[in-house]
Amino acid sequence: MARTPDFDAWLIAWPSGGKVDLHDHGHSTGAVSVISGALVEAVPWRDDSGRLSLVRHELQAGVTLGFGAGHVHDVTNESDHQALSLHVYSPALTSMTFYEVAGDQLVVREVAWTDDGSGEFEDATPEQALLTQRGVAAAASR
Repeated sequence: MARTPDFDAWLIAWPSGGKVDLHDHGHSTGAVSVISGALVEAVPWRDDSGRLSLVRHELQAGVTLGFGAGHVHDVTNESDHQALSLHVYSPALTSMTFYEVAGDQLVVREVAWTDDGSGEFEDATPEQALLTQRGVAAAASR
């Protein structure tokens, strides 16, 4: 919808079953506001024994969820009806890292990157992916 170096705004229409796999938003903070329908957010969580699981939160129309840089989640429309949401990121979104859960670890599956600010993402170079993996490992050790 709008993009400056300071922020990025996306309006997303979610068909029934629409999903964005487990991902983060690079160095950007963000907010998701559900305009109509409902979405389900799942976030990784470690229990006291160190076991990793995904905790689900239902986001109904009218709910706004804010999050910091490095927040990892997936978002799904599990209902039979279309949903509509507004996503705003600051600074403007330049990378997204996609993850999978392997045992009790989050593993980087793919890194998408944009240098030109177009919002059109491409796969990261091997060097960019390695830097991202190092960042994930450093964050996981904290």
